[in-house]
Amino acid sequence: MKNNSYDYLLKLIGVGLFVYFIFKVDFSSLAKILYNVNIYFFVLALSLFFFMLYFKTLKWHIVLKSLNIDLPFVTALRYQVAGNYFSGLMPGRIGDAVRIFYLRDNNVTFARSILSILMEKFFELVVALGFATIGVVQFVHNKQFLILFLSFSTTIFFLIVLFVIFPSSFIAITQKIISNSKFHFLLKLNIFFDELKSLNTRFYLKLILISTITMFLYYIQVLLLSYALDLSLSIFTMFGLVGFALISSLVPITYMGIGFRDGAYIYCFAELGRTDEMAIALSLLILGLHLINQVILFILFIVVKKDSKRTTFT
Repeated sequence: MKNNSYDYLLKLIGVGLFVYFIFKVDFSSLAKILYNVNIYFFVLALSLFFFMLYFKTLKWHIVLKSLNIDLPFVTALRYQVAGNYFSGLMPGRIGDAVRIFYLRDNNVTFARSILSILMEKFFELVVALGFATIGVVQFVHNKQFLILFLSFSTTIFFLIVLFVIFPSSFIAITQKIISNSKFHFLLKLNIFFDELKSLNTRFYLKLILISTITMFLYYIQVLLLSYALDLSLSIFTMFGLVGFALISSLVPITYMGIGFRDGAYIYCFAELGRTDEMAIALSLLILGLHLINQVILFILFIVVKKDSKRTTFT
């Protein structure tokens, strides 16, 4: 309970930034921009939510099957809906905990339950880092920061390539390093690495591909929202814009990216010679999309909860 209260307090920082940015802009100009939003493009962006939900469930389902967890796709979709709903409703990673609870309730081991979530999220973060790198290169002009960031991202991508191409060797080396470590708590990670030994390069390439498709769908959503605002930005610039703003979603002191996403767009739009009002308008459309998605998830959660049947594993 204390951790949840602490999490709520942290997320007030993002809300505080959001209020600050809202009162900083010209209300009449912002209202005029929002009044002229093209609803057609907004609805198109909203419709992509269902495709994103499908691909996220597909990715998790592939992970579950690879871990010998015999869960029907429809049941995985139910659990995914519940997890996404609670992730948007409550602080922290409560949505992931909900999915783990459902798996544990069906006699899946705790280690495999957590691993299925980690594997699904891991490559999603890797792809997000790729998008973020494009954004940082476009909008950050500090050479020292760029060198540091690119060195970090290049190292991460290099390790990922080694892991995907030589999974067994990579895991064996990692386990050897862990076994020689003075930190005994690291030995518990061997449980997860043992589960990974049965997975191959083809499996990881599938996860990367589906993660890329999901991230690209999010990019298309933001691109359509930019069309709704009649923003005349190139496709490559939009790639950088979305990538740079994605960094804000990794900050654990914001809710739905509120505050930090607004700041990211204001910074990028200033670099592009656009107004703060236009930046906030785009950010508000993205927030509106998230809120409508949350309503859809609530409806789906109520429906699937009524129809759900317990799945047993053999």
